[in-house]
Amino acid sequence: PDTVIRLKEAFRKNFAEIPKNGPDGEEGLTYSFAHKNAFFIGLDQYVGGQHKIHQGWFERQLAGNRQPHVFVYGHEPAFGARHRDNLGFYPSDRDAFWNALGRAGGRIYFCGHDHFYNRALIDDEAGHPIRQIIVGTGGGSLKQWSGLYQDGKSVRGERHESGRNGYALVTV
Repeated sequence: PDTVIRLKEAFRKNFAEIPKNGPDGEEGLTYSFAHKNAFFIGLDQYVGGQHKIHQGWFERQLAGNRQPHVFVYGHEPAFGARHRDNLGFYPSDRDAFWNALGRAGGRIYFCGHDHFYNRALIDDEAGHPIRQIIVGTGGGSLKQWSGLYQDGKSVRGERHESGRNGYALVTV
């Protein structure tokens, strides 16, 4: 626990410009902001050591958004690929997150955790298509993966690359 506290303090210190509008205890770790015609939400998914988010805070941020483009990002995938620890560890909480994103018009979720690039399409409960893009290629030890998603047929893989470092560039 002391290591986690020190890591969070170091992050807050070195990224002091990040908004401090997150839920209690996550200020500067979970946050949202608007820029031009886009709304961004960054999520700390280790609330109390869990693989969860503050759902109420997330939904309030989405409800207050007035921008046409919504981008959400966090460390862990919502739908598991290689790592077993992800937001799918608590499926009903993960589904609440995914459905709230879809209702709010969000169509993309960026994450890392797995050290490769993967793009998948997963519908929310209303049939809104949302892409999960894993971009874990930023310098860590790259990994191979079987291509079998933990959530089976609900996840439709669109593209996968491993063995190369890289990044994602998004143009709005």
